[in-house]
Amino acid sequence: MSIETIISAYGLPALAAGAFVEEATFVIMAGFLAHEGYFPLFAVIAVAAVAAFMGTEILFLFGRWKGNEWFNRHPNKASNIERARRFMARNQLLMILGFRYVYGLHVIAPIFLGMSRVNARRFAWVNAVGALVWALVFSLAGYGFGRALNVLLTDLRHLERHIMAVIAIAGASAWVIYRIRQRKRGIPRDEPSG
Repeated sequence: MSIETIISAYGLPALAAGAFVEEATFVIMAGFLAHEGYFPLFAVIAVAAVAAFMGTEILFLFGRWKGNEWFNRHPNKASNIERARRFMARNQLLMILGFRYVYGLHVIAPIFLGMSRVNARRFAWVNAVGALVWALVFSLAGYGFGRALNVLLTDLRHLERHIMAVIAIAGASAWVIYRIRQRKRGIPRDEPSG
């Protein structure tokens, strides 16, 4: 089975699993693969957005039903809870839209929001917008990286002879410097005996 077949068969399910836990690396890689023609970019954005939305909704509902019990069993999360409370006190809407981008909050924040008085319907709507924006940002970042890489490689093909010359000169220079330093460090010279 070729790598292309594996990517085509399992790429979007792997993206869904990665986006479900909001791991941006999966989305960036899928965006890059979309640029390379393995998937339509629209499919990457849609799968990432739906999976991120679903993962966050599940965490929100978990927080609504079992959040207090879970935090009581995990006291080491107390600093994250305090960060989430301070952030939410300033702007609830911004927290729902932005927690995906703050390291340490993308799992804790939806649970905490589920424990709070946030309206579930409002959370779902804002979460849907946040998941779509998150999927767009990271999918397009991967797609843009693929495009930039192709432009760079195309430009470098025109400069191939020059690049090879620079590498050869740099290598020869490094060798000459190495030999000069060896001699300065004390390679004994043949002195006439007297």
